[in-house]
Amino acid sequence: MFPDLTLHPDFLSGQSKEWCEQLAAKTGKYEYPWKSNLEGVAAEDILTEKLTEMMHGKL
Repeated sequence: MFPDLTLHPDFLSGQSKEWCEQLAAKTGKYEYPWKSNLEGVAAEDILTEKLTEMMHGKL
């Protein structure tokens, strides 16, 4: 079974401010030189949802 990673205490939503900060802390920097305004759900979240639905929580 593949656990729900969003329940892990160290889980950070992809591209969130917290995610970027932890990446910068580990690598020394995090650059996002372009500006974009997007609405909707992140692709990583959609993929996780679809896989969970298909596998009924089991991978």
